[in-house]
Amino acid sequence: MHAAPTIEQFISNKHRRIHGIFQQIRSAEIRLRDQKNDLKPLAIDELFRQLEIEATIEREILYPAVRSAADEENSEREREALAAVEDGLDRHADIEQLIRQARQHTTYAEDLGSLLGEIESTVRLHFQEEEHRIMPFLKQVLGDESQRLALFAHRRVEELLAATEGPFTQERRA
Repeated sequence: MHAAPTIEQFISNKHRRIHGIFQQIRSAEIRLRDQKNDLKPLAIDELFRQLEIEATIEREILYPAVRSAADEENSEREREALAAVEDGLDRHADIEQLIRQARQHTTYAEDLGSLLGEIESTVRLHFQEEEHRIMPFLKQVLGDESQRLALFAHRRVEELLAATEGPFTQERRA
């Protein structure tokens, strides 16, 4: 029997899934350029949906867990974790602004490709900061609470997925 995942593992898995979608988009981008096709890949809409869900999970579950754990002490480690939360909120705002700009495009064009590159580099930096500044802190302080938070996060993702049908959901139902 496998142990239930921790919140750190849950978030890392979400990050890997989003990186995978970026790879799908890059593959589609090459095909679109080679075929002189101007269609917008469905993976872009799914990427935006997953980034929005990831941001919601972090705002509602991950960041409050960091704040709660850091309230108990006031060491350098806690201050660093709290600073990482503030940086994460700033990065999410940057990513959301870029997504709003990208959603204005109905086809895949060079400027959309440029925006996606900017989104990807911002997301990559954000994920690295979380993996190096927040996850080690949580791993040290949460204990069994980490598995409960992962279960809560999983349930919240299911709610968000049900509330926001994406292009891949529609494909599976067709």
